[in-house]
Formats: sequence, structure tokens, C-alpha cells
Amino acid sequence: MEQLNRVKRWFERLKKCQTGSAEQEDVLLAFCVNCYHLRDFLISSKVASKNNLDEFIGNNVQMQICRDICNESKHCMLDSPSIFERDKKGKKITAGWFAGVLLLREQDILTNKPKLIILANGKKHDALELARKCIALWKEFFKKSRIQY
Repeated sequence: MEQLNRVKRWFERLKKCQTGSAEQEDVLLAFCVNCYHLRDFLISSKVASKNNLDEFIGNNVQMQICRDICNESKHCMLDSPSIFERDKKGKKITAGWFAGVLLLREQDILTNKPKLIILANGKKHDALELARKCIALWKEFFKKSRIQY
């Protein structure tokens, strides 16, 4: 399926970027937009149901972060982030003052090189590893749903 192949191509571009660069951030945003919008394509083409896709994304934190990066890059701020904690009563709470995701550059203490980190609800995620996991999750979804790609 061309749309999944496009997501894979953005991932290949992401791997080639200088770590922690502005270009890597731009390519990560493009990756997340294409990765999350694959959901909309599958719904529109009637290849998978909205309910199945929403359940898939809701059960995978990496896909939720991808969704939030995609939507936050478009809307500037999220009214309803995917990533949140719940209090004892089940009410959604976020990491203090911030609701959503942040892209940060930090120095890797082992290599002393900058790397792109995603902060989501107070937890750090490596940008490249997140993208790699999203691709693997889509492939798994396609296989379980018997969608050819």
C-alpha cells in the first residue's frame, strides 16, 4: 500500500538526518503527519473500521504520541492530548502545566552528541525509536487485519 510505503520513506529520511538537528525535527513532524494520517486513509478507503483503528491507536502509546505530534504541529496546542494519566477517580490529568508533547534536543551522555527527544506526559522517548516502533505497529495492524501492503 502506497501510504504505508510513504511512511517508511519518511522513516528512512529521518534515519539519515543529523541527530538533534532542525532538519531531523522537520522530518519527524512530516513522518508523524503521514504516519497518523494513514489512519484516515484506511477509514476513507473502507479497508479498516474507525473503531478498530481508534482501538489500535488507543492501545499503543507510540501511536498516541505520533497522533499528538501530528495534531499539535497543526493546531499549536492540544485541547485533548492522547497521553495522560488518570487520578484515583479516573479523571484525566496531565504532567503539571503542560498538556501534549514537546520536542527537545539533549546531549547523549554516552556519545556527547545531540539527540531529539520527545517529552510526553513527563516521560522521555527517543524520536528515532518512536518512529521505528510506529512502523512496526502499523505492519502488525496490517497483518492482523489482513491488509496487503
